[in-house]
Amino acid sequence: MTRPVARSHRLSRGGWRKVRSVGGTVFGTVLGIALGLVFLTPGPACANEQRRNTWSFGVQGGYGALNGTGVFEWEDNDPEVANRTHSYENYRYGAALGFRIRRSLDQTHAVGISFEDLRYDRKTFKDVKPEELALIAKQLQATTYLINYYLYLNRRARATPYVLLGGGFHRDTFRFGKHDYVPTAIGPCANLGMGVEYFVRPAWSLDATLRGAWFGQRDGGQLQWKGGGSPMAVSVQLGFQYYLIK
Repeated sequence: MTRPVARSHRLSRGGWRKVRSVGGTVFGTVLGIALGLVFLTPGPACANEQRRNTWSFGVQGGYGALNGTGVFEWEDNDPEVANRTHSYENYRYGAALGFRIRRSLDQTHAVGISFEDLRYDRKTFKDVKPEELALIAKQLQATTYLINYYLYLNRRARATPYVLLGGGFHRDTFRFGKHDYVPTAIGPCANLGMGVEYFVRPAWSLDATLRGAWFGQRDGGQLQWKGGGSPMAVSVQLGFQYYLIK
């Protein structure tokens, strides 16, 4: 049984194009760039002794999984969307891409902001008619905007483990086609994870993280949250971080 949901919106041709959630492609590209920094950068790597107020920026890509049973419904009798359903349980695996900016407080602590684009593909359904499958969005996109706190456990070492805690907000989008999408209301988001930086040069590091996220939901206009389990996600990401040291 399907549930009514929000009216779909259409992007202009100059808007975002659909990004295929192919974890191998994203992860492989980032891994190639990161390994290139190791093998193409001459000279021995030095332990980073991060000074206070040091800024850095980085990019990470990876792959993850989503788990949730919540459902949004459209509170209207619009015949164009009456049979569409938006349930988080229809999605599971997808690619992740993140951009991160950090500012060190000292050699042990840092704060920063991050932007992540998570794309989860629709599950494979057996014995479902094509017309019924068309009522389920092909992809779920989750975009997060977070403020993060980092605690480094051994900052003077070449390999530096750390834990992170983040909070902010997110917005989800159910994508039916190239220009057909349904956005949800902005909701709260929390992030918890651990990682390790491996310095290949004083200013460059390979950065790997394991992250878990919680996506809070709320009503927005005629789009109503009907309950169920709030989505939670986990992802493994690898990339690089560049420090603006003198």
